[in-house]
Amino acid sequence: MGRYKIQCPLCKAKIPSDAVRCSHCAGDLSSKEIQEKIQKQIKRQKMFSCLIGVLIILVVFLAASGSDKSPSTSNYTSTPAKQTLSLGEVGIINYKTDRNDCTGQTILGATKESQDKITTALVANDEIGLAQLVITREAFMVDNCTKVKVIDTAVSLRQVRILEGEQVGKSGWLPYEWAIK
Repeated sequence: MGRYKIQCPLCKAKIPSDAVRCSHCAGDLSSKEIQEKIQKQIKRQKMFSCLIGVLIILVVFLAASGSDKSPSTSNYTSTPAKQTLSLGEVGIINYKTDRNDCTGQTILGATKESQDKITTALVANDEIGLAQLVITREAFMVDNCTKVKVIDTAVSLRQVRILEGEQVGKSGWLPYEWAIK
């Protein structure tokens, strides 16, 4: 049985993608034109499956980054909601739920691709992978609550210019919810 269920190009009934004949209309599915239509459906389903996988990873990452696992964090209810920054706005970076907790550092990607690698390493809880990204300069660390300006945006990401501290002038990418007012 085919891995994918497709619509028969002849009668539109659901059939396995590897069927030679439609089990509903008995139509021959071996012609080049029909096979091209079937391959198009399979390709569309593969892209959809990939997109769903990426969205699941993103949701897991956002859920993990939205909660601070530090035992010293107390009383989340008194913390005001984070307000994210838009293009051109100035604010701070902080991954923690309590935006007033400025302890620790936030990791930024030098490029969008590097930020994807950071996301993968964070989801996998791969501390060695994160360290390698910093060593190869694909990522860098900035103290939480460092002042930044958003200079570019992408889906779920912000590129920020560091306005103070050791990394002043440097720019990097991070999840949009870590760039806050």
